[in-house]
Amino acid sequence: MAAVPVKFSAISIADSFWRDWEIKLNSTQTQLFQSELSRIEQEKLSSTAWSRMFLQSRENRFLHEILRPRDGDTFAHWRRRYPDLLEEALHRSPESLKLAASEWKSFTDQFFRDRPVLDNPQFVEIQEGLGIYGRSPLERNLRRLKRIAQKKLNVLSDAICKRWREGRKHKSGAV
Repeated sequence: MAAVPVKFSAISIADSFWRDWEIKLNSTQTQLFQSELSRIEQEKLSSTAWSRMFLQSRENRFLHEILRPRDGDTFAHWRRRYPDLLEEALHRSPESLKLAASEWKSFTDQFFRDRPVLDNPQFVEIQEGLGIYGRSPLERNLRRLKRIAQKKLNVLSDAICKRWREGRKHKSGAV
């Protein structure tokens, strides 16, 4: 079972249709529903803040689609469906970078306690983007050259292994 944002359980009236249908509700009706729900909550102080969950459900659906992409889900699809949310998610403000650095620290504290973070290209890219790792152009260029060399070495290694397997098949008489 996959992780799903908790607030995703409250789907707004506007987002309650299956996304495959691409059905849109009238924005006036959606706002009327939202304001009426807020008014009812104000009247009944013991009421749960459902209106906030309905407002946030579009964000939760966006997160769900990003975290659990289906075939055909591309940036173009998300840009068309959630232009404002995608722009906000990709915006690199000092605040968002600070939050991302905090999440990265939490991640590394949990999975790399007393060890250095793996030299995985994605991890290096994240750290470079956060300004944690390889701040100088020389460091970035050296890592880029290392990645290129590793790729070429992998291609060479695959070719050698393939030739060795073919040679073993030929010696054993299998074709």
